Amino acid sequence: MKIKTYGSYRFESSYNLTDEHLAQLISIFDTPTQDVNTTLGGRISASTTRLAEIGPVIIKHYRRGGVLGLFVKRIYLKWGKTRSQVEYSQLKIARNSGISVPEPIACVYKDRLFYQAWLITREIPNQQSLASLSSIDVGRTETAKKNLAEQIILLIAKHIYHTDLHPGNVLVDSENRIFIIDFDKAGYYGKSKSNLRRIYLQRWNRAVLKHKLPETLYLNDTTLPYID
Repeated sequence: MKIKTYGSYRFESSYNLTDEHLAQLISIFDTPTQDVNTTLGGRISASTTRLAEIGPVIIKHYRRGGVLGLFVKRIYLKWGKTRSQVEYSQLKIARNSGISVPEPIACVYKDRLFYQAWLITREIPNQQSLASLSSIDVGRTETAKKNLAEQIILLIAKHIYHTDLHPGNVLVDSENRIFIIDFDKAGYYGKSKSNLRRIYLQRWNRAVLKHKLPETLYLNDTTLPYID
């Protein structure tokens, strides 16, 4: 892990980011972004750019949700690791476990006690969420769902608990490869695998029902078999 500071910004990355990289990224951090509504009704804030010798990347801007987010949208109180550090670490754990996630490039935060944070990951070309795909292509949705089930089985086997796994947090590229995103609240699950499997099934199917997505997205004992 390489750690660099640039003014009040702290970068952590396995890549050798140059001063040119850092200045380019900071110029984007300081540019106002407009939140985008997602298929499942959430709001995300992200930017894209191309880094020399690395390629196209996505920059996730951490924003608060809920009532508090109406008043303090970008500032967090630092208590332990920042949100970007946590997600960067969880993505590396997942990736090293064989789970299909976007490659983490760097995590960044600004200031100390009260901070702003960003996560840089490699861009997945020609992708859309599984939630979006399900409304336009039944065949590809079925293929993507099978690929997703294999990934969830891996998550369970490695005791990785993704607390917000739903069709909006699964990206599907043009070759029907899937990528799971939004790991900032993920962590190790210390109880039984069967219990974790039950939680994944319940939360996934509840999201499908809540957002009135096609029934083909439901997971069951056949698509997500029990594992010891």
